[in-house]
Amino acid sequence: MGRGKVQLKRIEDKISRQVTFSKRKGGLMKKANELAVLCDVEVALLIFSDRGRLYEFCSTESLEEILERYRIHAEEEAAVRKRAEQEKHGVVDDKDKQSQELQLFPKLRSNHGIEMNLAECTDLQTSGNPLQMIQSHLDTQNIDQKSMTELTQLEKEMDAILRQIRLRKTQLMMEAVKAVHEETLLSLASTSSSV
Repeated sequence: MGRGKVQLKRIEDKISRQVTFSKRKGGLMKKANELAVLCDVEVALLIFSDRGRLYEFCSTESLEEILERYRIHAEEEAAVRKRAEQEKHGVVDDKDKQSQELQLFPKLRSNHGIEMNLAECTDLQTSGNPLQMIQSHLDTQNIDQKSMTELTQLEKEMDAILRQIRLRKTQLMMEAVKAVHEETLLSLASTSSSV
């Protein structure tokens, strides 16, 4: 026989609340671990108790790395939203777009210690087949001979490239939505003026 549905509201009894917190915290951390293992994903979990005590779970060696990835992702998403809002109001031009992209992805240091701007990677923007471009890049990197540190750095570079691709994709989708919205407004305006 299954248990009944629990009403979600604050537990008034202090002892019951603490027991529930302890049990559910353990269950949540167990589920986070299972998700990380089964799906091969990075999971970070932070819990602050009502007394201010910190409980944390991290599926990788460094919680700071996951938090840094989150911070970068959140900044990129905020920049995309800001740019979309500016484009909606017609405030941004091409030079502003390029400078914003450079702020998001200022410089990457390659495995050989050479700094490169993502804006200089024109093959990303002009390549007909990104998979072929990535494969040729990996072939020149001699993956089999890389150390763990070098592979981690290469992964970060690839993540940054992927973020730029997603940023451009989001930008194109926002432009398409804007164009459809403008077409709809024009058709509504022409329909209402002909009536």
